[in-house]
Amino acid sequence: MGLKKLSGFTLLKLIAAFQVVYIHLITHFHLPPVPFIKPPDIFRLLSPFDGVPVFFSLSGYFLWKSLSARPLGFRDYARRRVLRIFPELWMVVAFSIVSILIFCRQELSALPFLGWIAAQATFLQFWTPDCLRSFGVGCPNGSLWTITIFLQFYLVVFFLHRLLHGKKPIAWLLTLLVSAGLNVIPGYFASGVPQLLYKLYQQTILPYLSVFLFTACVAEFEDVIGCRIKSILLVIALYAVLVIGIPFDFQGAGYPLFRSMLIGLFALSFGSTIRFGLLKEDISYEIYLVHMPVVNILLELTEAPNWGTFLTASGLTLLLALTLYQLNRRVLNRLDAA
Repeated sequence: MGLKKLSGFTLLKLIAAFQVVYIHLITHFHLPPVPFIKPPDIFRLLSPFDGVPVFFSLSGYFLWKSLSARPLGFRDYARRRVLRIFPELWMVVAFSIVSILIFCRQELSALPFLGWIAAQATFLQFWTPDCLRSFGVGCPNGSLWTITIFLQFYLVVFFLHRLLHGKKPIAWLLTLLVSAGLNVIPGYFASGVPQLLYKLYQQTILPYLSVFLFTACVAEFEDVIGCRIKSILLVIALYAVLVIGIPFDFQGAGYPLFRSMLIGLFALSFGSTIRFGLLKEDISYEIYLVHMPVVNILLELTEAPNWGTFLTASGLTLLLALTLYQLNRRVLNRLDAA
């Protein structure tokens, strides 16, 4: 799976980003079904590209490969991760601040609003103060909760790689079992613990660690596994299984255990098998960042969203994502030249 094959992964990530956008637009705009477009059917057809598990899986795979191919000191590693996440995040936070000041200024309280800005710009993106609940869907950019998880994984994987890289399969098996337990076991006790405590646990890396590490394991043993997952028949088979559904699973505190593993395997098989040379630029992260601010603005401007609103939101999301991508490239080029 060399760099020349990344076009398949680019297509995969764009579809996964669209899956997230589609679900959020349908859900928050409360759109009625129209002939030949039934949201539940489209949800099912897009379900193998479930955005968050796909991006978690790809992060686990590619970050493990990167650390294995080129060992880095923690300072250089952290700098790369910060530049990957924060410049565009800060641009979108600034965009959200302007939107809130335009549409929700009267309801704001200074200290909670400033606290929200600090949280959005650092690592507590899941928190929203009450003074912002009247804006849009009630959360200025709820999609950003995964930034918190990614940042924790970036920290954890650096040290896990030093512990597990080059180790025998039994060490990996034990690690995967422990990470699966961190997802599954707390789910059985959800009703017996305070809801706030359980929700805070869901904002840690722990219930999602198995999703990242499953594909990291594939990367670790790619010489053995890689040739077996590069198969169009496997892509089709996994897609069919995920659309139809599996009869048994463990829900846990994170994502369903077996389904998330199958999604990870599907993502790697799809990305390494499918060719789509027209796609060169990956704007999936930008789409992920900007789509909810667009939704919130349109909800403030539109009393009764319809399918025209859906198309408008989709177009604006794509336009802003491309703009954000170009702005970020300029920022990174200037930093490299400095």
